[in-house]
Amino acid sequence: MKGLGTSSTGRAYQFVDTKAKSGEVYGYKVQSLATDGTVKDIWAQDKIAVATPISYALYQNFPNPFNPSTTIRFDLKEQSMVTLEVYNMLGQKVESWNYGMMEAGRYDKMVDMGRLPSGVYYYRMVAQGKNNEGFISIRKAMMIK
Repeated sequence: MKGLGTSSTGRAYQFVDTKAKSGEVYGYKVQSLATDGTVKDIWAQDKIAVATPISYALYQNFPNPFNPSTTIRFDLKEQSMVTLEVYNMLGQKVESWNYGMMEAGRYDKMVDMGRLPSGVYYYRMVAQGKNNEGFISIRKAMMIK
């Protein structure tokens, strides 16, 4: 990540690891690279545990609008049977993916809808937990070719 330059006032930086998986442990290090090439460790943490989500969630796809594929992110708070369905504006199911039983965690699923025409679509996630707790959520996506 590019630095914000030299200053006598503090600067804040933020990094989000979108590929981190629930239940895993990661290590991170922040280094400063001076213009003369000198490298200095500022902060190091070798054990950061990623927590399991506490609730089900379906997030907005990205990018949106998209062409021809997009990523759909969702959280599972417990082991669940998961399906993802895509509907056109007429309410007709045009795509469907059955992911089967998935462990609790955060997931990014890339979906390719290149065979469909440009337009507005609705994607629906259905998750059925092992304790018979169900979750259904719907979001809107736009494909522009």
